Amino acid sequence: MVVLRSFLPRPTARAGVRALVWALALGSAVVSAAAPPAEAQRRKVPLVEPASKERMNQNTVGIGAGKSDSAFLAAVEDLTTVLDDGDNLRVLAVLGKGAAQNVRDTLFLRNMDMGITQSNILSYFKKTGELGSNLENRLVYVTKLFNEEVHVVAGSGVGDLRELQGKTVNFGENGSGSELTARLIFDSLKISVTPASMPLADALAAIRRGELAATVMLTGKPSGALAKIRGQGSDLKLLPIPFEEALEQDYLPARLTSEDYPDLIPEGESVETVAVSAVLAAYNWPQGSDRHRRLKVFVEAFFAKFPELRKEPRHPKWREVNLLADVPGWQRFPAAKQWLDANAAPKAAQAAPSPATAAAQKKSFEQFLANQRKAGAQNLPQSPAAQQAMFQKFLEWMEQQSPGQGSGQVSAPSGAGGGAPGAGGQGAPTGPRLW
Repeated sequence: MVVLRSFLPRPTARAGVRALVWALALGSAVVSAAAPPAEAQRRKVPLVEPASKERMNQNTVGIGAGKSDSAFLAAVEDLTTVLDDGDNLRVLAVLGKGAAQNVRDTLFLRNMDMGITQSNILSYFKKTGELGSNLENRLVYVTKLFNEEVHVVAGSGVGDLRELQGKTVNFGENGSGSELTARLIFDSLKISVTPASMPLADALAAIRRGELAATVMLTGKPSGALAKIRGQGSDLKLLPIPFEEALEQDYLPARLTSEDYPDLIPEGESVETVAVSAVLAAYNWPQGSDRHRRLKVFVEAFFAKFPELRKEPRHPKWREVNLLADVPGWQRFPAAKQWLDANAAPKAAQAAPSPATAAAQKKSFEQFLANQRKAGAQNLPQSPAAQQAMFQKFLEWMEQQSPGQGSGQVSAPSGAGGGAPGAGGQGAPTGPRLW
């Protein structure tokens, strides 16, 4: 070892030390260069530049939907899936608090362009005056959506709707679609009841105890909530709602069958009721405004891709939607009307239906009259001439609700509101007043 040290020149040893120091210094410099300085770590770099922000927001629209378990929300979620197209179109779904609140949000909430509500909501707010005047020009509709049926569940001792006069009836949660619809229907039919507000399960229990006469629920059939009463006895029943003149403006005739509710309706029988149309409502932005342009972009994409919404795995309610169907008492968003006028298939010529089609139409009409008499409807035509005149109006009504069905032709996807009784659960009005 001494010998080795004697042959190692001192300058060389010092050079090795210096080389080691330089190597350590260089390594430290490399590490320092790879790691950002502490100041840079603290300073956040903007994720999106102003130009990108502008581009992302340029074609974004907001839609008020429903609660987490509602068909409203499911429909809007489908819209976001089918229509979203990057910066070209972005649909934002917003959890809503019911038909009434969705209208308030559409009218007053920033960045809320549309909301799903009910066709009878205009009548309600016109009656209350809560949203001011000229509401029908400020709130318009893009399209009629699916229907929701009105269910009136009562104890076995109640025979029909008018027997509820002076009794306590549950209307559902305050501000809900059920509550608004129940108030409008009972007021329109001039049936005075004492309204209550409680959950459905509590209301059914109260009916069995004799504390309530009935409860009202607005939902698409068949209702999963009513299915829960299976095996709990046959002390409950569904009451028919006759489709009278006072209900024609805001409602459609509908039918509940034993297949829908085998524990509430005897096998092979049905209960006449009414349905409320869900509506995609929009704020009527002035033409030329940026919000109007965004809505127009949405409408064009929505209508063009509508066939995709009718396919699985989208919500089955989309298959009830008829884009051409009108909503009585409402104005359609101008850009939506223009698109339909330019792109919808022209109505087929009113050719005479085949003998089989004519016979089916006549049978459906006669069945409809019989069901309405059973439901207690008044002022039905008695003479053959009056019935024939009403039959012609019946065909016209079917054509308006689902264009092309009255003549056996189809020019647009048919909706539940346009079939004859027995087809899609829908019937036709009781008299000539609607027409």
